[in-house]
Amino acid sequence: MKIMAICGSGLGSSFMVEMNIKKVLKKLNIDAEVEHSDLSSATPGPPIFL
Repeated sequence: MKIMAICGSGLGSSFMVEMNIKKVLKKLNIDAEVEHSDLSSATPGPPIFL
C-alpha cells in the first residue's frame, strides 16, 4: 500500500501528516509506504491521497 500526504507547498502540513500516519500504521502493524508532497507534484493513480 502507498499513502501520500498532500498539502499546498509539500513542506509543513503534509510532513506532519506523514509522520502521524507512520506512527498509527506502526501501532496497527500495517506495512505501507508513506510519503509527502505538494499538490502540483502529486500524480493521480493507485496511491491513497490524504
